[in-house]
Order: sequence, then C-alpha cells, then structure tokens
Amino acid sequence: MSLGIDLGNKVVKTSEMKKFDSRVANGHFDLNKNDIKVEYEGKKYTVGTGTAVLGNDRYFNKLYDICLLTAIAMSSDAIFIEENIVIGMPPELFESDLKDEVENKLNSIGLKNITVNGVAKSIRILKANVFEESAIVFRNTKEYRDKRVLVIDIGGGTADISQFKNLELEKSTTTKYGMLSLYENMKKAINTKYLAKLTSEDMVNLINKDFTIIKGNTKDISFTKDIIQEHVMKIYNEVQNFDYDNSKILIIGGGALPLSDYFRRLLPYIEIPADSQFTNALTYERVGEMLNGRK
Repeated sequence: MSLGIDLGNKVVKTSEMKKFDSRVANGHFDLNKNDIKVEYEGKKYTVGTGTAVLGNDRYFNKLYDICLLTAIAMSSDAIFIEENIVIGMPPELFESDLKDEVENKLNSIGLKNITVNGVAKSIRILKANVFEESAIVFRNTKEYRDKRVLVIDIGGGTADISQFKNLELEKSTTTKYGMLSLYENMKKAINTKYLAKLTSEDMVNLINKDFTIIKGNTKDISFTKDIIQEHVMKIYNEVQNFDYDNSKILIIGGGALPLSDYFRRLLPYIEIPADSQFTNALTYERVGEMLNGRK
C-alpha cells in the first residue's frame, strides 16, 4: 500500500481522507478545535495555525517535515508506521531538477519520532516518490487511455491547468490564481468598505455569502461575488490557451466546489469529482500502488 499526500500551500490532504491547514506555530495552543498538538525533536508545535508552508524552498523546511509526518501519523492507527508515500508537485516543478532533489531528501529521512495529540508514533518512510499534480488520468488509466482531458486544479497558492491526451501530458501552466489570492482580495475589499479587521482565513466561510456580522451589525458583502467572478475569469482566460472544446474538462482541488457555479456559467459541461478536494491525494495513492507493483 502507498499513502498519497497532497501537501498544499493551504491544506494538507491524504488519501485516507485526513486534512488540516498547512500551518505550524511554535508551542501548544488551543485556538480552535482543529489545531493539532505535536511534539517533534524535543519541541512543541501546533499544526493547523501559525506560519504557512509556502514557496519552492518549503520542501527543505522543518515546517514541511512536521506537516508531512503529522499527515502520515494521522492517516494510520499504528504506533510504528512503515509507509510508502507519494507527494505531488506542480507540473513545471515536476519537470525540473527539484523533483529529484525532493525525492532524495524524502528517501533519506530515516526513522522519525513524533507525538500527535498525545500519541507517540515512530515513522519510517520506506519509499518516497514525487508525482505530478493534476494528473488525475492516472487514477483510472482505463477510463482516460483514449481521451483528451483538461484538468483545472485550483489549490491554495496556485491554479494549475494541464492537458492530457492518451495519458500523455500535452501542455500545462501554473498560475498564481489559487484560493489564497482570492481570499486576500475579498478580505481587503470588505475591510476597506466597513473599516473591519477580518482575516483571509475568515473568507473561507464568507465565500459566496451575501451577508455577515461585522461589529455586531449585519453587513452586505454580496459585492465580493464580483471579486470571485473576476478571479474565475482570470483562470478562464488561461484556459483559452488550451484545446478545451475537444476535451473532457475536470475541475479539482479545494477551489473546485466554491467556484463551481462561476465556472459552469463559462463552461457548462465541466465535471467536478465528488472527492475533488482529495483527488490529487487519491491519485498519488494509485500511482504509488502502480510503482510498487500493484496493477
């Protein structure tokens, strides 16, 4: 068996359907019920809040390791875990030297001890592979073997667009139009209009809403739908560079469902998998099984 881990700029997801925000703070806090108390290498951390794990250098950052090991620990009931894992990279990074560097790093981690919410676990990564984000065609090669597929993968930091034909990647691009930039724009607009101090994290619950409570009063935030529409149009404009009229179009990632209505106005025939937020992680799991001999 292999564990698929989609360690995104905003959320970590695994093929065991576990997820948490990819943020780490020093010390133990009780900020919300989803925070995860971790002890690693003699220090205490809270996962799910704090500093986000961003940028291309994040793969070699201790915070990345903490998120990765926490994901493995939470995905198994075992105390001693030996696991094959597959993680993902955006297409342009997957084609770069960084892919081999990250693979080598993950395969040299060795045995690690971590305590997650009071449960001490030992983790050994048996084999780590890096695979391409958005490559959903490899989750079911029989279904997509003779098709052209366009995948729009809307994550936290980026929106990746990838075109496959007969399981071969024809073309891809990575844009900066992930959900984090959308939330930031929404936050600025609301705070400017109402002299508020809402955060980007607040926008997760306010997207597509018409009203919210600010300073004890109900305020109209329906104008943020124009900001969402503009964001979707930026992604749609990138899609114009692909042969989407002759393709099955799939939208996946954490932004797939929140933005679905906007995309359907532009591309009525899109498909959104039921497990769209976990699609990459589940694809990595399947790829790991194929790489390790299970067909």
